[in-house]
Amino acid sequence: EFTCERYHRYADIGWGGSFGPGVFSGFDQRLRYNSTAQEFTYFDPALTQALTLSAVNGVWRDLGRGVVDRLDPIDANGIVCPLATASAVELRLQSGVTLRFEVMRTQSLSGFDAARLLMIRSPSGTATTLTYQYPITATDADLGGDRQALWCFNRVTHPSGRFFNIIWSRADGQPVIDTIQCPNQTTIRYGYGTTGLVGLNTVTYPDGTIATFNGRWNETQQLQEIDFQDAGAEGIHRTKTIALSGTEFKGSDGSIILQPANRIRWVRNALGEFAYFNWIERTGHRVSVSFSRRWA
Repeated sequence: EFTCERYHRYADIGWGGSFGPGVFSGFDQRLRYNSTAQEFTYFDPALTQALTLSAVNGVWRDLGRGVVDRLDPIDANGIVCPLATASAVELRLQSGVTLRFEVMRTQSLSGFDAARLLMIRSPSGTATTLTYQYPITATDADLGGDRQALWCFNRVTHPSGRFFNIIWSRADGQPVIDTIQCPNQTTIRYGYGTTGLVGLNTVTYPDGTIATFNGRWNETQQLQEIDFQDAGAEGIHRTKTIALSGTEFKGSDGSIILQPANRIRWVRNALGEFAYFNWIERTGHRVSVSFSRRWA
């Protein structure tokens, strides 16, 4: 199967997202490097959280979650080398999958601080590859002053030789995917800034079906609500409403409780049935309630 998956992860807007803030493609796997702490942070939108990789005897490992086996710096010939002279890094997952990332700088005045995905190699040795709109040597002028453009991949190639092309535009102050040209010569188009929601608003599929994502602020509950009418999703996820926290909650007595933003507080299906609740008590404890009955 050869797909470009889409993940809505609004709590992770700091990682950008190829479909606007908080909405990621399956190929938005990224690395950040903190030279002070000498740590990598690995982001995969399919995981529940970003992973910190710490150096142990010159090898970076995921010590907390057990997802990553090891990270090795490599040179242009694929040989393991010191990080200071590396042109890429390879990330081996416990699943047997190997990811190759190209090191680059995303801040105008810094050195190497990030790495972008080049290849996904399966345990059997077959590889999916990515190419990018700009080389990592692109100057600030080449990039129009926005080094986030270095994340813009313009082609993904399957081991079979099939590929899809990606056309980019700008919305919400960042590069975003405008069109995906599929291997079967059809196109998928993405729309932004039309339904009051920062980020992705619409997806138009080759058969003319349109998925929509509408946002609004619920002043009574002090929550950001998002309606999903997602023709590309499966089963219960096609139609739902989610509610996200703001940066603070104002109590009836005028008190203000600070809280993490963009955390899911509840999920409701097309029939108005709640499937999930999550809230922060005044003590700072988080309470979650999930309902096991299958949605209609």
